[in-house]
Formats: sequence, structure tokens, C-alpha cells
Amino acid sequence: MNGFFSNLLFVGVLTVACSIGLGGTSFYREGISKSSFIQGVVAVLGGVVVIVSLTLPWITYEGNSFIGIKVGQFFYSQTSLSVVSSAIYFLLFLSFLVILGGFLRLARITEGKRLVSPCSKLVLILTVAFIVTFSLWGGLRTEIWEWLSVFGGILGVISKRLYFPQPEKSQGKEEV
Repeated sequence: MNGFFSNLLFVGVLTVACSIGLGGTSFYREGISKSSFIQGVVAVLGGVVVIVSLTLPWITYEGNSFIGIKVGQFFYSQTSLSVVSSAIYFLLFLSFLVILGGFLRLARITEGKRLVSPCSKLVLILTVAFIVTFSLWGGLRTEIWEWLSVFGGILGVISKRLYFPQPEKSQGKEEV
């Protein structure tokens, strides 16, 4: 488990570094705005944070810890409802879409912004629904790491609203 987490963390850092590299290249060579650069990087970071949170313990039940991606299997074993297991995998899929939207934003494709916001909102809704369910379940102790997923969703939601004013370009000749 520890080796898996370190590998996933490495991939997450590499993904964020690639987004900064792509955005920085676009920023300096192709004239991407500072807002688009920051929006894309923050969205990619939000998606990576959600994926990393899914590899950390979310709940403890009868002395057994369950990482986020295994929570669905735990609830399926307790309730025989497969929808909960599917919801966790849908959360993982949504985080990949948030990362994709961030990269599209860095590539100056405006649809990336439209992809990040609804997916991030769904990440927030699903994660909060899981946290509420955990709090109502008897004998279940929640860990702190599911809140990391909430933070990743918030990063995705606010990424669309990060704007920086462009410096005004002077028109005409300067007076001496």
C-alpha cells in the first residue's frame, strides 16, 4: 500500500508539473492569458487531489481501515447496493474529467472551463453525500482524508472564477 501511494503521488506531482509546463509554454509563446493559465493549473491540481484522497483511508469499521476507492465495496458488502460502489468509481471518473478540463483550458480550448465546473460540483456533492452517510452509520469512524476530496472539488469549482486583469496596451504613439 505504501509503495502504491508513493507511486500515485509521483504520478500526481508529474501531472501537475506537466500542466504547469504546458501552461507556461502557452503563456510565454502563444499568449495565453494569466487567468487561463491559473484556471487550468488549479483545475488539474483539484483533480489530482481528489484521486490522491481516494487512495487514503476514509473510514474505519471494527478496526479495519478502508481507503476511499474500497469504500464502495465495503458498503456493498454491508447493504448489497451496488450503486454505492458505482458512485465511488464515478467519483474517480469525474476527477479524471476535471484533470482533462484543466488541460483543455491550458491548451486554450474554452470548453475545458465548461467541463471542470459541473464535474467539480458533482465531486463535491458525492463526497459530501458520502460524509453524511458515514456520520449516520453506527460503529463507523470517519477519517480526515475524505475532506481532502472536498478540497479538491472546491479547487475545481473556484478555478473557473480565478480572473486576473490583463494589462492595458497603449494605443497610439507615446508623447515625448
